[in-house]
Amino acid sequence: MIKTATRLPLDVFVHSNPALSALAIHWTVSGYEKERKNADGLLFTWSIFALAAVASSHYRDRLPKTTNARLTLYYAENPELRVAVPSMLAVWRDAFWTGLRYGVSANMLSLRTLRVSSVKTRMPARTGFAEGLETVANRLGRMLAREGSDDRIASALGVGFEV
Repeated sequence: MIKTATRLPLDVFVHSNPALSALAIHWTVSGYEKERKNADGLLFTWSIFALAAVASSHYRDRLPKTTNARLTLYYAENPELRVAVPSMLAVWRDAFWTGLRYGVSANMLSLRTLRVSSVKTRMPARTGFAEGLETVANRLGRMLAREGSDDRIASALGVGFEV
């Protein structure tokens, strides 16, 4: 369980804190890019899903604990995602875009051709809370990368996909 410095649940804290949203997005995209060497970044739709999954204790606590897990297995073990993913994308859309704007202005994220990329930058010192969140976000980014393509991520999550 990741504890925040405030008494707010993490998902509420992330919704109200663009810097934390930007960090969570950055850590997820960094994991994705590390796994998919020379990747062009993570499609923004999957970045919204990742932010929701990392910030929500319900989904974060169920994420696999190993770095070589597959998204398809996570999805199979959590069948409620079949219904939840579309609403997760809608509910977390504003927090994502606010966090992305913050991340771009802080020079830690970039957005090109619908893909979010991490920018190598000096990151702030981490607390135990942030280290735990970074580990989970990075692991999820690597899971997304292992699916191989946007079509396969969409298929693994059971959502329609069109760009």
